Amino acid sequence: MDMLVYLPAAPSVPQQANLGDSLSSTKTGVTETTDSTSSYIYQSEQDSDSEDDSKRRHKKQRKEPTRWDGSGSFDLTVNDKWIHEGNDMSTPLLGYTGLYLNVGTDCPDRPAKVAMNRIFFLESNTTLAAHLSTVGGFLFAPVPLPHLASQDVMDIYDISSAFREKDSLQIQDYIFSEWAKDRPPSDLLRRLVTNYAQVEALWTRSDKQNEDTYMHDYFIPIFNCLQRPGFTRHFTSTFGPSLIRSQAFDPTNLGIKSDLHLVTKGAHVFVCECKKPTVSSKFDFEKIALEMKDSIDDAITNGKRLVRVFGCQVKGDQGELFSMDLQAESIYLMRLIGSFERPKSHTDMLHVLLSNLPILKWLSQELQISFNTLDKEAHDLETWIRPSFELPRS
Repeated sequence: MDMLVYLPAAPSVPQQANLGDSLSSTKTGVTETTDSTSSYIYQSEQDSDSEDDSKRRHKKQRKEPTRWDGSGSFDLTVNDKWIHEGNDMSTPLLGYTGLYLNVGTDCPDRPAKVAMNRIFFLESNTTLAAHLSTVGGFLFAPVPLPHLASQDVMDIYDISSAFREKDSLQIQDYIFSEWAKDRPPSDLLRRLVTNYAQVEALWTRSDKQNEDTYMHDYFIPIFNCLQRPGFTRHFTSTFGPSLIRSQAFDPTNLGIKSDLHLVTKGAHVFVCECKKPTVSSKFDFEKIALEMKDSIDDAITNGKRLVRVFGCQVKGDQGELFSMDLQAESIYLMRLIGSFERPKSHTDMLHVLLSNLPILKWLSQELQISFNTLDKEAHDLETWIRPSFELPRS
């Protein structure tokens, strides 16, 4: 089934590889660039010099790829079917992809930049579900957030009043000596409030932090609540799964780093990109989308059964939480779960806690599910994943 989407003149998009191809530079086959199309063709090459089949290794040769410049025609040829619940989803999904590619690079719609990597972004509960109404099913159902218990709501009102009336030292003393004494240390609201009470910037309202300090002051208190036994946090460090993909398609681009990511049982389950209000976050959405896909591919390639990963994009005072599933062959479904805010000062705690806590509760539960799922071995899931390629830059 072929589909050609026309945009104004540039190289064609890389064709998708067969399943035997891997994102790893040691497992990919030969990468060739044809002069006529500037496309990537993946094929395997055996070492003819070796007589022992078990010692044959895949070699990779590579010419410099041509980056897509936001124009040209895209060959979205699909040689295999995408089957979900007995339905061939190739036609509707490629139609969804073409819908955004046709718009061009000036469109603010974010799916245009990620759809070519078979990442299908569901920003609302209706966009993709409506387009695939003939398929239906659980795959495109909205994500319900947990409700707050009445006791949590009352406690939020109490602690918000205390934040407005006390200084930073008084609020810490009040929380540890009175408010939090009856709550277990693992309680999510207790951890969130305790973390924010120790952020001096909420009282000084300093706006001179660099990006690392800004994230540490305003967003690390949120992410600290997700910390649990078996999880390791990494700040401003190389993101392994994306480095593998980057080296395969752009070896000169070795600076693949994330501002924060969580690793458990050898799998990357959460990644975050953070920008201050005055700093452009133009490419962060694309980066997070591909980092989540890279995480899924990396886990499955290593024999782990990871079905959902999470990403967060912080843009100034707000953050957006995303999830990504691979519950059907080569369909990386990315959802916007919700938005959350940082408190701009100690007087903002009421609104911030009421709006952020449901999202944190949901994420905490889902991270635990992913943690438990990683204990199960993956069987035949490598037939589900597809290689990625360099995202377009405009």
